[in-house]
Amino acid sequence: MLCEGGKTERVAPMRCRSTWSVRVLGTGILGMGLGGLGCSSVQTCRASTAHFEQYRTLSFELSPEPPTGSDPTSIETQARVERAVEAGLEHRGYLLIAPEEPADLVVLVRVGRRQTTPPSSIGIVRGARLRASITGLFVVDAFERATENLVWRGSATTDVDLSQLDHDGLKIAVAAVLASFPARVQP
Repeated sequence: MLCEGGKTERVAPMRCRSTWSVRVLGTGILGMGLGGLGCSSVQTCRASTAHFEQYRTLSFELSPEPPTGSDPTSIETQARVERAVEAGLEHRGYLLIAPEEPADLVVLVRVGRRQTTPPSSIGIVRGARLRASITGLFVVDAFERATENLVWRGSATTDVDLSQLDHDGLKIAVAAVLASFPARVQP
């Protein structure tokens, strides 16, 4: 799989679920603060060669220190997404172990946002001024430790309003993304 920046990831053939929308009581679902649309796209992919029935333990790859100049909203959102993913995967039957232990799966969570500014030539449309929009995103990757292959990826994106944080909506977004993560069948 080719990733941003020309890097490659080892990945088995993936089966992806179609992108779909989630509406959460008109407030939106990412924790970076949502207003307006209240809609998010969620996409998940699973490697067709992954044997989730054999995976029991997981650990999280520690997030690197935030880049210099990162705003507190992004740092807080990253921490909240990581906690929600951890709780969601434990609820699905996986045992969380310390990062230095040899887990079956290693999980990596990334959070980001992108601001889109309309070109000045189209700044006004039929009397309405177009404003910059901010799109928030989080991605959850699960790698099989033994092979280092990506076996599952889930993501959510939506327009965000940085002036307010929606903590409950963030939990709902993570639950929507993790809904397709295979649950462990307890023996």
